[in-house]
Amino acid sequence: MIDWNTYGSVIRIYKGSGSLCFGEDKESCEFELVQLANGDLYALCQVSDHVTALSMSFNKELEKLVGEIGDDQILIFSDNMIIKSVIENQLIVYGKFISVKSLNHKSARFRFALTNLVMDEKRVQLNCDGINLTIRRVENYDDIVFALKASKGIAVTCEAVIDSNSTIARETVVNTVNDVCLLLTLSQGCRVTWLYYDVVKSNDEIIESFHGSAITKPFTSLPLIAAQDMVGFLERVYPNLTCRARRSSGRFKRPWMLILTRKLRGIFLKPVPLSW
Repeated sequence: MIDWNTYGSVIRIYKGSGSLCFGEDKESCEFELVQLANGDLYALCQVSDHVTALSMSFNKELEKLVGEIGDDQILIFSDNMIIKSVIENQLIVYGKFISVKSLNHKSARFRFALTNLVMDEKRVQLNCDGINLTIRRVENYDDIVFALKASKGIAVTCEAVIDSNSTIARETVVNTVNDVCLLLTLSQGCRVTWLYYDVVKSNDEIIESFHGSAITKPFTSLPLIAAQDMVGFLERVYPNLTCRARRSSGRFKRPWMLILTRKLRGIFLKPVPLSW
């Protein structure tokens, strides 16, 4: 098997068996699939023989990888492209989305993995338009942040947790976390994004996962808002962000992204007034 550490730091790994789908044609395979800290998603797929692997490496119509990774867990790796055929009968596949689902389970809450967020408190709670969101440090947070500041790299440092509610659409939950990440990025002066989210039961057992090929940036420390004021900033600015975004069909976010881009490039900005 391949040493994924040569590609980057591995955040999560899945192993199983399934099929590479080329339209109506399918090819059985064993696979090992990873997400890296920079957001990239790769799978190493082992097919029946070297000739098959070589011929598939020139096939540009790969739609998805579908497989099983447990007794009742189904994985779908989509928006794929075969990068190359490697030794013997193995292929490396790049993709943009991973969805993992367990059958016959009801969700309890969503748990998002956030990159490069540094917090003074161990956990904070926010009310985002009626959605209760908790941001908390991950296990071994101090060691991870110490290494992150030294390497100027990318790492999962915190989790955003939202209790599920049958009346709240999943799209609303994801959009809420996207908006909070946008404001955290502005507040901290460093790109904060989520790499994946898990749907978990009350005992933290994972029953579903979704991974996206996220856009990440190396860690920097250029805070626009003092760490101790982060919660107050989010509570005061979030309602304005979402309200104006709704009225303008998302156009309000464009100035925010311009501010973030300039901030991350080190261009001087005056403090953002909190009286909007």
